[in-house]
Amino acid sequence: ADGIWTSSAADIAAVGASRHEAGLITGTSAGRTEISASFDGVSEHMTLDVIERTLNSIRIIPTAAAVPVGAARAFSATGFFSDGTQRDITRDVTWTISDHDRAVISNRAGSEGLVTGLRPGTATLSAMLGDRSASATANLEVD
Repeated sequence: ADGIWTSSAADIAAVGASRHEAGLITGTSAGRTEISASFDGVSEHMTLDVIERTLNSIRIIPTAAAVPVGAARAFSATGFFSDGTQRDITRDVTWTISDHDRAVISNRAGSEGLVTGLRPGTATLSAMLGDRSASATANLEVD
């Protein structure tokens, strides 16, 4: 027989129900819940605190790059979170560029962060998510 896993507050943390997900706990909202596991008459309980992970900062990679006029270059965004983790948030941020006459930047699905050079010069691109943002420089050059 398989063990039984439960959460006292499934709206805070859900426990995998299938055989392959047994014991896999997914936090769904901030709060406290009790997780229980039982197997063959033996039970264990633990208290689990689920905390909200907040975005501390964003870094654009590269921070400065040459972009040939008439060509494109991809920039990416990495998010650094309060729980010490980091992940690619290129598709989650809103991309903007300072000088639309010199370059354009994409927010379209599949090409987020792609800068296309239009005229020589310099443009500042920004990535924003919530109240956090970062910027980088695109040096637009004739190839």
